[in-house]
Amino acid sequence: MDELTKSAGRFVAELRYDNLPFAAAETAMIGIADCASVILLGLDEPVTSIVASGAPRSDDANALWGKLRTTVDYAALLNATSAHSLDYDDTSGESHPSAVLFPALLAAGEPFASGKDVITAYVAGYEIWCELVSRDRDKHHVKGFHPSGIFGSIGAAAACANLLRLNAEQTSAALAIAASMSAGLVANFGTMTKPFQLGRAAQSGVLAAQMAARGMTAGLDALEHPGGFLLAFSPSGQVDRETAPRFGEAWRILTEGLNIKLYPVCYAAHRLINSALAMDGLAEGRIDAIRAIRVHLGKTQSQILRYRMPTDGLEAKFSAEFAVAAAIIASNVGLRELDDTYVRRADVVKLMRCTQRIESHEVDPDQALFSPADWVEIEYDTGEVRTGPPVRFPLGHARNPVSDAKLWAKFEECTQARLDAAGRKALFGRLDQLHGLEKISHLYDRTA
Repeated sequence: MDELTKSAGRFVAELRYDNLPFAAAETAMIGIADCASVILLGLDEPVTSIVASGAPRSDDANALWGKLRTTVDYAALLNATSAHSLDYDDTSGESHPSAVLFPALLAAGEPFASGKDVITAYVAGYEIWCELVSRDRDKHHVKGFHPSGIFGSIGAAAACANLLRLNAEQTSAALAIAASMSAGLVANFGTMTKPFQLGRAAQSGVLAAQMAARGMTAGLDALEHPGGFLLAFSPSGQVDRETAPRFGEAWRILTEGLNIKLYPVCYAAHRLINSALAMDGLAEGRIDAIRAIRVHLGKTQSQILRYRMPTDGLEAKFSAEFAVAAAIIASNVGLRELDDTYVRRADVVKLMRCTQRIESHEVDPDQALFSPADWVEIEYDTGEVRTGPPVRFPLGHARNPVSDAKLWAKFEECTQARLDAAGRKALFGRLDQLHGLEKISHLYDRTA
């Protein structure tokens, strides 16, 4: 197989809304609605404010839901940084697709794009992103690469190329240009730079599509070439450069779907949270009697959850110890718990200190970053041991989806500081009927 870049370019350039399976469009709309809510949630986060302070003056595009106007690429950077600032956005393909794709499309499509245009472009970006992820036998996290930054640039370039109606050769060039702009490190998890990495991926995708539209050339085999993207970023070179892609035949958005987060922490901890919360009554007067906590999880998950004793809210998002301690003490791991003061509370610190990780080298056949299941054990001073159920698919996973009521509850939680009740309902309604929206800019309207 020697034409992955060109094949991807043709697929993206030719994809139109009428080509999409109904369920693909529905999944895209769920991801877009969820992403809109977390953009609004993150508008005033410190990292968002820092990035906004450097925004160039321009009237080209809205950024941060109308807080300022700037260039299209910088609007994408700001939108995506805000979307990922609290790590509350969805996951799929070992990455965070919506928080890169929709922010880029929101910026690039504001003057002209319809809801159907944005849905189609989102699916185009998702399919290319997940196709590339699937071609490596090893996990990029283990090598130290942040997949959302690595693959996100190319996914966003594909999405923007479709939105801007680039032809097949221009689209292939956009993908190749974006491949040279990919970046992101696991070492920056638990800091402001992690959401900035998604911001840069969205910005790079916009810029790559813009440069290709203006005639910039690039290697039209840049993805599959021996010196190209797949091998250059492969942890150990075990990458499939031979199998022909099946774009438009086998839809990855249908088989992989989206995992909606119900807790604003790294997705690698969600199964442990579900296991702990399944044990009723943990916070009812017995916390002081806990002698030890054992968390069973996969080795790669454990590496991603890099903080054993976090000292602030950002680090706590990447801590198995904190996730389980908060679940036990508060019966929740929510925005209120992800506070610096809460993380440093004596009872939280006590439970984190008595937590032991038991790492599994087994790998779930359908989730390569995860063990077959995660669970929590709690041992008390009396010798009693309580064990939470093994969890394979946490609530919100594509195979364990949340109800419409829970989707609305999360949306309301994320947007209540920005919109009144009528505004929240109006925006949610537009997002729920995105396929009928004449202009994507109508999302900014305050009333129905």
